[in-house]
Amino acid sequence: MKTAIIFGVNGQDGFYLQTLLEEDGFEVRGVSRNNPQCNIAQYDDVCALVQETSPSYIFHLAANSTTNHAALFENHATISTGTLNILEAVKNFSPFTKV
Repeated sequence: MKTAIIFGVNGQDGFYLQTLLEEDGFEVRGVSRNNPQCNIAQYDDVCALVQETSPSYIFHLAANSTTNHAALFENHATISTGTLNILEAVKNFSPFTKV
């Protein structure tokens, strides 16, 4: 079975992407801030999820919806560190996954 991980599944784009993928027969694992199964800013969390699912695809749509300066470091962790964590986890544990 084809599997996909969507980081940021609770956003508008994530919702529609999940719907489309499920219609195409994908098993979708959705990750969001409201579902603490995996924190994209934590490398070990991302690695565990990638190892557990060996997904065909990973979609990184996670981002904070605020530009408030007080959220600067949280925004950086979600976008920049999250991207690095995904790429490293795929390289090390699931090299055939498309990001």
